[in-house]
Amino acid sequence: MLCYPEELISYLLSTGKTVYAPFKHSGEYYFEILTEDNKQELFLGGFRPADPIKLLLFPARVELLDIPKLPEIIILGVNNCDLQAVGFLDKALLGEFPDPYYAEIRNKTLLIGIDCKEVKGSCHCILQGYEPYPESIYDLSISEVGGMFVLKSGSEKGEKLLEDFSKGHRILEDIPDIDRVIEKNRELVKRELEQLNSGWSISSHTEERKLEPLKEAVDSCIECGGCNFVCPTCYCFMLNDESRKSHFSKVRSWDACQLKGYARVAGGGNPRAELYERFNHRYACKFTYTVRQFGISACTGCGRCIEVCPASIDIRATARKLTIKK
Repeated sequence: MLCYPEELISYLLSTGKTVYAPFKHSGEYYFEILTEDNKQELFLGGFRPADPIKLLLFPARVELLDIPKLPEIIILGVNNCDLQAVGFLDKALLGEFPDPYYAEIRNKTLLIGIDCKEVKGSCHCILQGYEPYPESIYDLSISEVGGMFVLKSGSEKGEKLLEDFSKGHRILEDIPDIDRVIEKNRELVKRELEQLNSGWSISSHTEERKLEPLKEAVDSCIECGGCNFVCPTCYCFMLNDESRKSHFSKVRSWDACQLKGYARVAGGGNPRAELYERFNHRYACKFTYTVRQFGISACTGCGRCIEVCPASIDIRATARKLTIKK
């Protein structure tokens, strides 16, 4: 389906659902609520936003005994690295023992993916076997061609949205060879990514990697946990009971395996007391344990951990240090 961007934006705002979309501030993109007042500042197709959409689907802090009614939301302009991260979270949180809170949010969320038109120095989805455009997980995908949107559904929710959209908005006739134009645009971005990551080895996101724990691999890590918190697939959490006079609450909040207290047990024992042990564990989790458990790596190549690290640790370089070549 082919349409003008303003037609789609107008329709999404008319649905009554909360729409999140990327906006650019100081050279970075952030998801914000889309409104009539700010829709002209919307930017679609840029490199992935600074924060993962995990913030919207698996919030950093939730009071589990007092959950408000969750609204239906639309997340517009999701890059493929984040789409694949949602696919990973689905495997982890909707499996044999589903997380009811996450399940309800996912059920009320419609994901609209988009082709990347920009890449950043830390982007390396290509190394993890992913493409810089929506491949799966999306409900609707957007490819921009000549100032117009080419829309494609990826689920029943997406199909219904297209059906409703077509009833009251202008739909354009398909342009000859438009698929070829889309493929050419995608190939240009892919080539840029390949050149950017030409110094690193292509690896499979479904192949379990054998890693060699090394003390020197820690580099200059300061144990801040930033890599855990910006990672779109990290889902470790802790539960706290918080009592205040007449009110009792059970709070779930994100935890980080890089923090010293993460693995500590009753009595003060800690199986990963040394920083290098926790550092190596994170990489083993990303590239070995999750492949063994879920069939895919927990790294989608978004590069956020590289951007946030105050010590400039690059996951591509560290993974190379840890990998034993067979």
